Amino acid sequence: MMDMSSFVDGGLAILGTVASVLLAGWTIMSHSNTVSTPANANRDHRAFDQEQLKEAV
Repeated sequence: MMDMSSFVDGGLAILGTVASVLLAGWTIMSHSNTVSTPANANRDHRAFDQEQLKEAV
């Protein structure tokens, strides 16, 4: 028969697993939302490419 400490250990193990899964999910979701680029980054890069092409010709 299991004593009370076994139930406590099992409960803590389950809570730790749930907490780890929730923390991993939150980390993945928050990390993907913090990546941003300036609105004019694509335009600036295109202008730089066009300038390089003109110099190459």
